[in-house]
Amino acid sequence: MNPVLRLAISALALAAGLAVGAAAPASAATDCGSNANIGHVHRRLEGAIDQLSHDRHDYGGHRVSAIDDMQQARAQLVAAQQYAIGVAHDNPACFRARGSTGGSDSRWGMRGQRGSNGNIAGVDRWVGRLIAQLNRDEHDYGGHRVDAIRDLQAAQGQLAQADAYARAHGL
Repeated sequence: MNPVLRLAISALALAAGLAVGAAAPASAATDCGSNANIGHVHRRLEGAIDQLSHDRHDYGGHRVSAIDDMQQARAQLVAAQQYAIGVAHDNPACFRARGSTGGSDSRWGMRGQRGSNGNIAGVDRWVGRLIAQLNRDEHDYGGHRVDAIRDLQAAQGQLAQADAYARAHGL
């Protein structure tokens, strides 16, 4: 075969291969691991909010402010899930979390002061673990993951102030 013809055929084959590769759709595989992480953090955050709702003392308003910050973080996690489903077209089933939320057993009612003080510290550690879990996530979800982290960090600040309030007031 003529070397020029062979070169032309090779060039055409290469061009056809590139055109097919460029037209091939990107992988539609959903990263359920990252989405499941958002679902898990959302579920555990519900438990943390529930835990704080059973503390008798308000710690100078810091407990309620921490709950408000956590509720804002929860709204960001919901927005992240909606972004993944609506924009990225991820599978909604990936967000299903299993297991306990870690929330309170509301049948026993409100905690006493000593239990509330311990709970403030426990929820602070819990929120720290949720922040670490979100920091390890691969996706940003349109900025909602980062916003949820910011809100959780604000909640941690409120919990630290609640702890300081308890110490300053001999609670």
